Parts: sequence; structure tokens; C-alpha cells
Amino acid sequence: MLSEPALNPGVGIGPLLEQFHTENGFAHVLKELLRLWGHESARHQLKRHGYHLGRRDAESSLSASQSDSDDHLRWTQFERALTTHLRAQEFVRHPAGERHAIQWCCQLQCRAGMSMESKINHENAFMWLLSGYVTGYLNRSFDRNFCVSFSKSTTPHAVAFRFLARPSKDPQDFDQDLPLRNFKTGTYASVVSSADDDRIAAQPSLPLKHSILRDGSELAYLVHQVAITDATVLLLGESGVGKSLIAREIQFRSLRTQQPWVEINCAAIPEQLIESELFGVERGAFSGATVSRKGRFEHAHGGTVFLDEVGLLSLNAQSKLLRVLQSGEMERLGSNSTIRCDIRVIAATNENLDALVKAGKFREDLYFRLNVFPIHIPALRERKHEMPSLMSAIIRRFCDKYRKNIYRCTQQAREVLLAYDWPGNIRELENVLERAVILCPDEGEIHISHLGELIRRSNAISTGIADAAASSQTFVAPAQVVVASIDDWADQVIESGQGSLNTIKDSLVKAAMRRSQGNLSLAAATLGMTRGQLNYQLKKLDEVV
Repeated sequence: MLSEPALNPGVGIGPLLEQFHTENGFAHVLKELLRLWGHESARHQLKRHGYHLGRRDAESSLSASQSDSDDHLRWTQFERALTTHLRAQEFVRHPAGERHAIQWCCQLQCRAGMSMESKINHENAFMWLLSGYVTGYLNRSFDRNFCVSFSKSTTPHAVAFRFLARPSKDPQDFDQDLPLRNFKTGTYASVVSSADDDRIAAQPSLPLKHSILRDGSELAYLVHQVAITDATVLLLGESGVGKSLIAREIQFRSLRTQQPWVEINCAAIPEQLIESELFGVERGAFSGATVSRKGRFEHAHGGTVFLDEVGLLSLNAQSKLLRVLQSGEMERLGSNSTIRCDIRVIAATNENLDALVKAGKFREDLYFRLNVFPIHIPALRERKHEMPSLMSAIIRRFCDKYRKNIYRCTQQAREVLLAYDWPGNIRELENVLERAVILCPDEGEIHISHLGELIRRSNAISTGIADAAASSQTFVAPAQVVVASIDDWADQVIESGQGSLNTIKDSLVKAAMRRSQGNLSLAAATLGMTRGQLNYQLKKLDEVV
């Protein structure tokens, strides 16, 4: 049985930090943490431990002080704590005029003969523990959220750190602090290891930096609150609203993040195979079952199962699923042996489960088991205010996938995307933006010409701007092709001596109006000007709109 590294919550931050100056430093502790828990869990555990100790020290300082509202006294107590424990120095309060911010320096000694791996582990453990401690101390002392950043310079025998703690302006900093605030003394995540070659251990493919959640939104709050628990979650919403992405977000932020992730589309499995797929099958259970095989739930032991389209499960499969949720027990098809399974279930459906229960097509007891923490995901058309952050996250994800640097969408492209109703929700938005990223040249911007025919079909674009994209026949590297053709045309006009600048401008305005059939917004978008500017040009031409 693997033993966990000793992080005694009863030991204060001072004695703990003294271990960084022993012969082998704290590197051996982090090495063991990494072996048992993995990088992310080790980081979380050390930050949690530091956070708990920081809050405890702050509470002790507050209870000992005469005034709980004296900022100067609280900063002095904080500086004294860091000076005592870290021999910190060069404190600067309110750097660059930032209220409630503080900056300081400290050194971490590296013993001679430490390997490069040990030095890295030594530094990481120190940074994680200290950043958790500072965050916990300041959050409790000032009753507000703080974030900690740092820079470092390394020599062969020491690392010099410059830390900066400031009030959080980004809700994401608060979100990252959620696991720390929910830390309970002496509670650590344990990792179940397995030597099975066929174990499914797929990790979420959507890292936090590409999250589809808008910071500070109600949806983000619900996801963050339930993620750190093991509660069953039911995701509701139209097709394509991003239920699978939200499910992965919950898994990524949970204590099971390093454990198996198994995604099951209940609609894609034939009814006669659903039981064997979910719960496994023993050899000889039916014709063709020549070998015993684990089911999806067995593969997910210790991790999370995502049941998509759960409303389409047969009543027989529903009864088996209910037993797993109630007792954590199941049997493979053709076996009498009971298997215990530790899983978290996240279910999703676009069906009205209440109506299915009333119609007798969905078990009421299973509905209650799944509906522990329901999250309704609104359609994309109902949360247009989240579109900018969604587009940014999706574009970054596809830029990573296709190894491109795309700076932004142009203003016209953003207006088109925001005006569209998105009946296909996030799935449709992903398809459009993936195509746009592919077509957009590297180091460029996404233009309306990259958005394709799909946008043109929207009745919601009342301004008609999107039609400008469809009017362009150039889809691959459009800017280069258009510029080349315009240059050739300009050469011909100059050589003919038949066109002045005003004549050419007037001709372009007339052509745009003819092409748009009198639609001012469309013509203006085609010419790259505002509606007001076009109207001014038309008045000069005495055109009747």
C-alpha cells in the first residue's frame, strides 16, 4: 500500500519552511507527491496546505490585535510573519500606487550536489506552498480575494524570488481559489493506480485556458461550486449548447481530474448491447462472447462517467443504472459476482425528463437520483453577452490545434457573429470558427469572408452585413487575391486615361448599391465604410435610395 507524504496540518508554516533548508530540501516530499498524485494534484495539495496555514495564522493575528479594521497593523503583522518564517526583505507597500498590494523579496538556498530534477522540485514546492500561505493569510486578514505572482532569478546555489500580492481584479483568480477555500484539515485526494493495460484514462481535452465559461457568470459559479464535490450532476439544454464541454469542465476542476474520464453517448449504443457496454460481459454469456470484457463503468473506476443523451436509455438499462448510483454495485452480463465501482456520474440530455417520467418512459426514482444538482445551460442566443469570451476561447483552441497565430476578429466579423441566432448553438459556432481559423492566414485577422455561406442563411442578421461575406467569391487567402486583381485593374484604368479618382469612387458606390439591391448596410459593408459615410456619398451622387 502506498503511503502518502506527511503534511501535518498541526505544524505551522515556520517549521514546515525550515525543511526547505535541510540537506535534501523539500524536493523529496514533492517527488513523492508527484509520484502519488501527479503534477496538478500535487500543486493543489501544497497550495491547499499553505492556504489553510495562512488563514490560521491570520486568524491568530486578528484575535490578538485590538483593532480588526486597522490596515496598517494588518500589513505589519503580515510582514512580521514573512520576515520570521522566510527572512523576507525589501517590503514595498502599495507598489505603483496599487492599494492593498505588497511586494517583497526572499531567497531559497539550493544545497550543493542537488540534481536538476531536485532543484526544480525544490523550487516548485516552495512556490506552491508559499503562494497558498500568502493567499490564505491576506484573504482572511483583509476579507477579500488576493492573487500572488512572482518572478525569479537563479544562481547555482540559490534562487531569488520577488513576490507581488494584489487584490484580484480577475474573477478567474477567485475561481482558482475555490479548491483552496474548500480545503479541510487532513483531507487529501488519494489516487487509485492500476496496471490494467485496457484501463480508460482519457483526460479532458479542454484545458482551463480554453474554458467556454465566462468568468463571473451564473453558469460558471454553478460549475465551480459543484465541481469540487462528488455530487451527481444533470446538464440540461438544447442540442449543441456545450453540455459535453461543461461536463469536461466539471471533471477538470474536480478532485478526480487525474482519474479516468469515460464518455458514453447512450443514443449511439444499440439497445441490445447497452447492458454489456455499460457493465461488461463474461465469457459465454451469449453467442460470440468468447472473452470476458470490462464495461465502461468498470473502466471508469475512481473517475467520472459522462452519460450523454441519458433520456434515451431503455427502461431495463435505467434500472441497472439506478442500482449503480444507489449502491455503487453492478454485475457483468452473465456473472453472479458483484463488482463495486467508485464513480461520479455526470448526465446530460436535451429531452424533457419531467414529461418522460409522466409518460412512463423514464423511471422517476432514477430521475431523482440524477437530478441532485441540475444545471440548465441556456441557448447561445440567450447569452449573447458571453459571445466575445466564447469566440476568443474557441479561436485560441483551434489556433493551438492548427499551429496558427490569429490576433482577432475584425469589427465587421464580430458584428456578423453577434447578430446571428446560432440555432446550432456552440457546436455551430465551433464549426464556423474552425473553418475561419483554417482559412485565415497566419498572423492575420478573421474577416467576414472567412465565415462562409452558413452565416448568410441567417434571418437574424437584419443589418445585412453578413451578405458581404457571401458576396465575396474569394475563400482562401482572400486579401491577397483581391489586392492582386485590383492592382491589375488599376493599371488598366491608368493606362486608358479614362478614369479620375472621383469617377472611380462614384462607380464603386453605384456598383455596390446595384449589387446590394439598394441595401445600404450591405453596400457599406462591401465598401468597408459606415452606413453614414455611404449615405453622404449617395447624396453627392443624387442617388435615390
